[in-house]
Order: sequence, then structure tokens, then C-alpha cells
Amino acid sequence: MLGPLPHQPDWHELRATVLAWAEQGFHLVRTARTLHVHRNTLVYRLRKIERLLGRDLRDHRNALALHLACLVPEANSEPGKRS
Repeated sequence: MLGPLPHQPDWHELRATVLAWAEQGFHLVRTARTLHVHRNTLVYRLRKIERLLGRDLRDHRNALALHLACLVPEANSEPGKRS
């Protein structure tokens, strides 16, 4: 699901954007406020993700799948977990 995203130089920023967007109920204004960025910056990042993945993030299935895929690295880094 992540495709080329982890290979982008700004991967950590893109991942944080997706996680914050999901945590804020996929609400643009609340997410921008949480990330301390302008709403247009958030829209730019989400469009970049859409372009790289070739998926429409306005489709809730794509947005949810992307969110879950972004959570996987976090789960694998928990203490006591084996990779």
C-alpha cells in the first residue's frame, strides 16, 4: 500500500501527515492545526501522496488502508516485538 512513499526524502513528514489526518477524523482544518501547518500545505502533502500512490484519498477505503499501512512500522518498533 505504501508503494514509493518510504523511499521519499520527506517520508517521515508524509507519514506523520497521514497519521495526524486519520487521528483528526480526516478533517483538514483540525489536522493542519495539529501539525502547525497551513491548510494548503496539508492539501499539498495529501495530493503528493495521491500522485505517488495513484490512489484517491477521498475514497475512505484508500485513506483507511493508507493509515493502517503507516501504523505497521510503529507496531514493529515496539519493545519486545521481533521483526
